[in-house]
Amino acid sequence: MGLAKFAERHGGQFGRVQLIRKERGYDGKEHFVRLNMGNTRICQRVRGITSNTELDRVFEELGERED
Repeated sequence: MGLAKFAERHGGQFGRVQLIRKERGYDGKEHFVRLNMGNTRICQRVRGITSNTELDRVFEELGERED
């Protein structure tokens, strides 16, 4: 995924690089979920993604949820 490659190459030039999506929570409200692309483990997982299903899984496992 392009953002992961960008974060690996240029992430140090920014305060943070995040992949963000809005999801509907169990409470029925929309919440933001973030992947911190400065985290090497997360960045490596995102680089290997080839489908939306895989991206959903990464967000579920490693995403930081905003309440």
